[in-house]
Amino acid sequence: MFKKSINKIEHYLYDSVTEYNLYHNKKPMYWKDGNEGDWVISDDGQVCQILKKGEMNGKPYIRCLLGTRFLQDDMDGEPPNDIYSISRDKVSVQRRLDRDKTNTKEWIFGKYVANGMDPVEAYKKAFSSKSTKYATLWSQRLLKTKRVKSVVSKEIKDIMDNLGISEDYLLESTKHVIDNTDKDADRVRAIRMLMEIRDMFPKQNSKTESLTVFQGFSREQLSALKDSKQIGTVEAEKER
Repeated sequence: MFKKSINKIEHYLYDSVTEYNLYHNKKPMYWKDGNEGDWVISDDGQVCQILKKGEMNGKPYIRCLLGTRFLQDDMDGEPPNDIYSISRDKVSVQRRLDRDKTNTKEWIFGKYVANGMDPVEAYKKAFSSKSTKYATLWSQRLLKTKRVKSVVSKEIKDIMDNLGISEDYLLESTKHVIDNTDKDADRVRAIRMLMEIRDMFPKQNSKTESLTVFQGFSREQLSALKDSKQIGTVEAEKER
């Protein structure tokens, strides 16, 4: 929770809807639907109160602890020093990208992705975001960060371990294929993908990297990987 005194009145910014609910009974709404005095949810899942709503040069805007934002834009990030400035705080966006540890919402997002949920839907659910455009942008950004990749990778390994797809199993299967290569080309590719998921290959220096996630696959389908079912991959373009 963040708080700021304005004209000797304390105003609060909650990290999530869950935290907000500890102190309030009224359900918050999406920030673009709110009016002055309403508690609203930002695009990255924070909750604050609209302090002012008006128009500037014919464009509607709101002011809150996250700054002054036009309704046509996004509202996210950390509280700026000057909430009256209409300019976007790009520094807070970069800080969010560079953070070492995941927060609760990012951790949940990574879990959803590892278990097969579409990244955009996973972001909207984890962050209580209604903007598909914003969720598309930030789901892609977060999946490039080391901290979220780590969550996804660990969850995938845990799922595979629970299904008996251990590193020993993969190595033994690979050896079996090598000894019987005439009919197992498809199985080799499947095993290679599984080994890539478990980070058993050294990292390659390339402009793109393959982030393997279970998009659209259930746990039952994942268990069928022992019979060489295919898995899906998402190509994540590295920031240049």
